[in-house]
Amino acid sequence: MAGVAQAGILRSVAGKVRLLPRAELLDDWDPTTDKRLCVWEATQQLIKRLEAGGEDTAAQLLLQLKSISGHGDLAANCRALAYRLYNHCEKTNQAEEARAYNGLVIAWSELEKRAAAASSGSTAPLQTSLI
Repeated sequence: MAGVAQAGILRSVAGKVRLLPRAELLDDWDPTTDKRLCVWEATQQLIKRLEAGGEDTAAQLLLQLKSISGHGDLAANCRALAYRLYNHCEKTNQAEEARAYNGLVIAWSELEKRAAAASSGSTAPLQTSLI
């Protein structure tokens, strides 16, 4: 538990322990410099950026996550965790949290496309509507 607290995503006061909600996570979090990188925090940050800055902002973070070595397939683990947490929230009637996790799962393929375009240096505009 000390490692999770050192990662800055958990608070323990007077015997009570809680994970920080997304709103309390750092806005300028950089996974490339995080000494205690974890899938839970990366997933929360993806959702936070998706909700606050849209798909391009979340795709930039996804691209960063894909470039980090030594943590397995961090991006795929974030997607899997979001799906699991969505299912858990649905079962426990946490509609708002379920919506956040589901939003990330639904947006994932678009985030992948945008991250790939950014990685290749493509400047071609992405289609944002059906024709």
